[in-house]
Formats: sequence, structure tokens, C-alpha cells
Amino acid sequence: MSSTTRRLYYIDGNPFWLTDEEADAHPGLRMPAETGSLGGYSEKRPGKSLAMGCHPSQAGLMNAAARAAGVRGVEWDRRGRCHITSRAGRAKAMPVVGRLLGVGALHDRDGGYGDG
Repeated sequence: MSSTTRRLYYIDGNPFWLTDEEADAHPGLRMPAETGSLGGYSEKRPGKSLAMGCHPSQAGLMNAAARAAGVRGVEWDRRGRCHITSRAGRAKAMPVVGRLLGVGALHDRDGGYGDG
């Protein structure tokens, strides 16, 4: 009996919705995405922070402040969205963003051990 339920899998970094039978046909298949096995930040899969985002007109200021503070792995795009590619960069950027916002330091409720 075939299963019609599809799950999200990653093959060579690309997402595919596969049935159990289709997944069994791929010996090098990564775990389903919902298990959390693909966590972390990278250049290809940056994290995004709403709290550290800014108005689009302030994106240049945020990037300049981060560079001046020596923060790597965190940048703001032209729409003001914060893209994170490094856990260490995020931990270092949170106080910088907090000072710019005038709130002291930001607290990361989603971070793991050692994430600042």
C-alpha cells in the first residue's frame, strides 16, 4: 500500500516533497526537515531576525555600525531585514543594535547555550 503523505526532505541542499516510498529510493537522503536536523546559520541558509530589523532608510547605518564594531556574519538588506550567517556574529551584534535603538542590549529568547 502506498503512502500519499509527503514530507519535506533535502537532497544536496534542495527541498523536495516526497512520499515514504520515494524517500526510500534515495540512499543518501537527509533527515526530514521537520526534525530540526538542518538547524544553524550559513551563507546559503541565513537566519532572519525581526527584532534586529530596521527601517529601510537605516539599513546603511546598521551595516556601518556593525562593521565599526567588528561584527561579522550579520547584515541588513535594502529592505531593512537582518540576515544572520553566524551565531557569534549575532551574539556580537545584539548589543550594537540595542545601543542604536536606545534600549541597552537585546535579549535573545531563541538562542541556545552560548548564543548571548
